Amino acid sequence: MKHKKLIQHTFVWLMLVASIIMFSGCASLDSKNWKRRLAAAEKLTDQKILAKIALEDESGYVRSSATRKLTDKVLLAKIALKDENSGVRLAATRKLTDTALLAKTVLEDENSEVRLAAVEKLTDQDLLTKIALKDKNFYVRKAVFLKLSEAKLIKLSTSSENLVLQIAAKMKLLDLTWDKVYASYDLQVALGSIALLDKQSINESTVNEACRRTINKGLESLIPELKEMLRLYGNMSLAQDYLNSGKSGLTGAAIGWAFTNGYFLRSSGPRSSLDTWGNGR
Repeated sequence: MKHKKLIQHTFVWLMLVASIIMFSGCASLDSKNWKRRLAAAEKLTDQKILAKIALEDESGYVRSSATRKLTDKVLLAKIALKDENSGVRLAATRKLTDTALLAKTVLEDENSEVRLAAVEKLTDQDLLTKIALKDKNFYVRKAVFLKLSEAKLIKLSTSSENLVLQIAAKMKLLDLTWDKVYASYDLQVALGSIALLDKQSINESTVNEACRRTINKGLESLIPELKEMLRLYGNMSLAQDYLNSGKSGLTGAAIGWAFTNGYFLRSSGPRSSLDTWGNGR
């Protein structure tokens, strides 16, 4: 019995020593393994060391971790504007407060997530309007549009050369209804404008029809808007149409919507010619 207990105690001791060695090796700034450097960086508070890591580590994951802990605004600005990794720039942008730097980021950064992070901190209405007119990414444009003041919306609704923004502004100001828009404009304008708004009290059957027609025509530029319509007005029927469309971006959106809302979808093939991507070109 004593011999057995000795063996057990020895085994426990060896496991403890092995664990100490293993975990001490995991957290090392000098390690060639980025995961170990990341573990070490996450424990740091020294700003000088964090700055060196944020600027010099070869791994974007490690630089991002260090950047999230930085307090030096000048250094954060440098990283936000110059780091080659979008994830690192994103971490720095989320800590920026200078309006000029945020404006430069949102107007010049090639990554939409970084631009979106900058937009979330901007309040200048002239700048926001400029971004709404210029940015090519739907999600950035929507974030900007939802921050526009009533005065800017009125101006867009009466004088904007961008018809999508003009119609979206009119709908948000309650000067135009979705049914009127859907009956009067093509899908690019109708779907493009309604998708910029938060969820509205509208005829969802026409929303479903508009989405199915867009699928049928294979309008590639409206895929982000289609995804947003599913998020806002989704139901099992619409999600099934997306799944059966044969378009990878929409099938993924359908599966994600079903998972989020507690449904199970099974592909059954198009239920009509309207359900197939690009069939009506």
